[in-house]
Amino acid sequence: MSFIITPLLTTPLLKVPILLGVAACHHTTLKPPHSSEALEMHNEFTLSDYLTSGTSFQLASAAILRGTLIGLSVAEAATILAREFSPGHGAHLTEQARALLLPNTYCPLDLHASTMFLTGSALTFLGTILRLSCYRALGRFFKWQSTVEDDHELITIGPYAVVRHPSYTALLLLTIGAPLVLLAPGSYARETGLVDTRWGKVVLTTMFAWLTTVTGALILRIDEEDEELQKKFGGEWLAWARRVPYKLIPYVY
Repeated sequence: MSFIITPLLTTPLLKVPILLGVAACHHTTLKPPHSSEALEMHNEFTLSDYLTSGTSFQLASAAILRGTLIGLSVAEAATILAREFSPGHGAHLTEQARALLLPNTYCPLDLHASTMFLTGSALTFLGTILRLSCYRALGRFFKWQSTVEDDHELITIGPYAVVRHPSYTALLLLTIGAPLVLLAPGSYARETGLVDTRWGKVVLTTMFAWLTTVTGALILRIDEEDEELQKKFGGEWLAWARRVPYKLIPYVY
């Protein structure tokens, strides 16, 4: 079987559907499932929330991050297709684009699916599935702004029967997965030298620093959310907390 599996794992074409799937994941998870009015913004939480400090800021920042992540994934998939199905013309276009955007010495691109890439892709898909299951379980109560509405219901089904803050678990998986996919050996950013340019370093560092900061801020807010939910639901929340003692990672935290 190795004569079948080895070529499959080494062909760059394997990356195309995975990259497009990763792009779809970022498109889905980096935007709110429901719109929220500014008047719905909370006043119960005191910890600085970099994601929900303002509707306009949060949407603009998420849109820029989403566009960058999707753009890099689509660019790599397009490059692979161009090179594989029209080697001469595709290589010429790649070299021309690289000469325009990254004026360094050209070297052949080896856009292969490394173990790091496959691991990052798996984390991204897993995080997206978990995030979507949170959307489904919470329904209209899932919002980027931290709100406890008058008719709020305590949701304890689906992923909320495993950990109390599964949407943050999903963000953690996505935060780890994104750099693994885009910066893995054999990735577009690495092979074209994008990560070695001044602007490339600035863009990539800013992008991943923002994503890490947002995820970290949300995780740090877990205790405040638990406190507010306990105030709202009292004994119902305490019973849920006894059944589901883990906040983020089963059997760990």
